[in-house]
Parts: sequence; C-alpha cells; structure tokens
Amino acid sequence: MNPFLTLNPANFATAFAELDQLLTHYQAIWRPSPFTEENLLWQKDFPELHQALLALDEPQLLADETLLLGWMADFLPELKKTGAWQIKPFAGQLIDMPRFADVGIPGRKKQQIVGFASALFFEPAFKQACKPESAPAPVQAPANDMILDWCSGKGFLARQLHYVSKQPIHCLEFDSQLCDAGEKLAAQQGDDIHFIRQDVLQAIEPAWVNGASLHTALHACGDLHTTMMQTAAMAQSPHIALSPCCYHLTGHQHYQKLSQAARQSPLQLSKNDLRLAVLQTVTGGNRVKRLREQELVWRIGYDLLRRQITGIEQYQPTPSINKKWLSGCFVDYCRFVAETEKLPLPTTFDEQVLLAKAGHKYQRISRLEKARLAFRRALEYWLLLDRVLYLQDEGYQVDLTLFCEAKVSPRNALIQGRRVRDTHPQN
Repeated sequence: MNPFLTLNPANFATAFAELDQLLTHYQAIWRPSPFTEENLLWQKDFPELHQALLALDEPQLLADETLLLGWMADFLPELKKTGAWQIKPFAGQLIDMPRFADVGIPGRKKQQIVGFASALFFEPAFKQACKPESAPAPVQAPANDMILDWCSGKGFLARQLHYVSKQPIHCLEFDSQLCDAGEKLAAQQGDDIHFIRQDVLQAIEPAWVNGASLHTALHACGDLHTTMMQTAAMAQSPHIALSPCCYHLTGHQHYQKLSQAARQSPLQLSKNDLRLAVLQTVTGGNRVKRLREQELVWRIGYDLLRRQITGIEQYQPTPSINKKWLSGCFVDYCRFVAETEKLPLPTTFDEQVLLAKAGHKYQRISRLEKARLAFRRALEYWLLLDRVLYLQDEGYQVDLTLFCEAKVSPRNALIQGRRVRDTHPQN
C-alpha cells in the first residue's frame, strides 16, 4: 500500500476536501436511483458512459468495487481519487477469546469482536499513527477506571474487552431481555460486567459517562453511534472507539454534519443518499443473492402491474413484507402487497408477461446502478472522515484502521480517538 495514500492524521483534512469536491461535482450521477427514476438526467451529459453501462456483460456486472472504480475512471477520471485513499488494515497480533467464551457467538461476529478489541488495545499501532513531535501525551484516565460499551446487546464485545483490558465494563442496552441474557452470561463466566437498561438517545447518568476511561460502540447504527461520540467528547473522555454503521438510521430528515469541515460543505445528504454508503453486501452467500434478485424482480413486476391499474407512471415505494412471501408464487405476492396497499387487482393478469418485462427492466437497472455504486466508497469515506475530523475538532488525536476483512464485515473501519487537549473547559 502506498504510504502517501494511506489515511492518517496528516492528510485526513486533505482527503475529506478531495472527496467532498468529487461528490459535489458528480451528485447528479450518484444521487438518483435508476430503480425509482425512469429518466436519469446524467445520461445526456455522459452518453458514452450510459451506453457502456448498458453493454456490461455478466462477469463485468459481478465485478468487485475496486474493479468497478477502475472501469468507471476511464469515463470519469476524477474517480481515481477515491481509489487513491485507503485505510490501513490492523497489522498487530489478534488476541483470541478465552476458551468457551465464544459459545453462542456467530463466527463472523466473533472475528469482528476479536479484531475490534485487538486493534483497540494494540498500543504500537496508535503510537505510530500519532507523531510524537506533534502529539501531546494522552489525557489520563479517570480514577474510577472502567469501560462504557454502548448498544451492547448480550455483551459479546464487552466480555472480550474485559478479558483483554482486565477493566470492569458497564453496558448500555435498551432491550431488557438482552440485558438479562448478558447478566446471566457474565455471571456464568465470573466477569466484572454490568448491564444498564438505557435508551442511549435519552439523558444518561453523568457518573457512567464521566467515570469511563473508554467509550466503545461496535456497529451502533446511525444516531446511536453519533450520540455516543458526541456525549463522550463533551465529557472529555480520554478514549473513544467506534465502528460506524447504517448512517441512514437517523431521526433527522437530512444528515447532521459533525465536523467544521463538513459544515462548510455544500452537500446536503438525505436519508436515501446515506443508504448508498452501505449499499453493498459482501457477506451473503449465493442463496441470499438469489433471493435478493428475486425480490427486486418481483417488486418491479408489481410496480408495473400497479402502473397499469392506476395509470400513475411514477414509482411508488412498495411496503416491506415478510420474506416468506418470496417462497410462494408471484401472483400471491402481488395480491398480498395489493391488499396491504388497499389496491384492487384484476381477477386475472398475465404473470409471465409481467415477470418477463420486470426481468428485462431489472437487467437495465442493475447496470445503470453501477454508476451510483462507483461513488459508494467516496461517500462512506466522506462520512467516516466527518467523524474523524469532528474528534480532531474536539481535541482528540485520531487513528483510522480496518479491524477485520471486508468479507467478515463491510463496515470494518475503526475510529479511535485519544484526547490530548481540553476543548470544553470546566467551570
């Protein structure tokens, strides 16, 4: 990996500015979805790209994101900036779970937990990222040293954090059943882990926040991880570590920018825009992919039928349904969705004609969608760097690493901040 292109404290701001310029300039391509919009305006401005996308063969259609970026850069050379910036993978020693501690933990989740905890407590990696001549010594931990883990579930991560750090863990979790299950597991293992039933979007007892030397959140969605980060930073916590996930799961209509740099950007991101950042799935097997394709074709087929009945040509969102309806037939699926929408269907309709048209439209959509997906990583990195720069604004020395492989989890970025200066003086 080229060290000059690896994201680090010396170039976080530069990378953000480049990605911001790229996303702003080409937002006409990556914002609209071909699934919901029939006529994409960018096709007129980039006719060669449009025709090349429609001509993609099946192997090209299935190419990974890196290959897609290389292919798209032939038409949009600025996309090379996206591929240039990379996040360094964690290269330290993995600290495995103690014997029997992984009982009940799915394989991929175990790998994520082990990678996250190992990278978190691997001091040389952090010291190397923080240049000694420019980085003051980290602020000392509170006297009542403990770790506060946000959105803990049953406490799988908490158990590994306790094993690695030997510190007591307090877990914030809203679901009382998960709290009870976590308490039982901790008692069985004899771990110093305690569960607090807490809606983290509501006010949290200051003693828990202020008494923690480390705040953690592994794959806390949307507002959950941003609340953790802002709460911990406001409390001037010595150490913050998070792996963001599902940016679109927010109570706000538009993305709430965090850093000073982001607030100066002209980009205004909707929830639908934010979905693009996590659009790809790399951990599902062939069966999952087939079901996903079938669901999309059936949704398109139903949309075509609805247009015939209502005469309305604009796309209308199809309500989410239980996946069990995908195991039946297309006619039953249509009738169930129509009943949900209170839409009267004709007694009979030509199922095969609709599915043929839907299949053809799906092939077209899946190719045009590649234009959006080429900007997916730029948007995710923009969002990651907004969090990184926010922590820098708040007085933290920040490191950014990949704590596991993408095949284990596509949301594999670890943001880690150590506070080196006060930004909220105490009265």
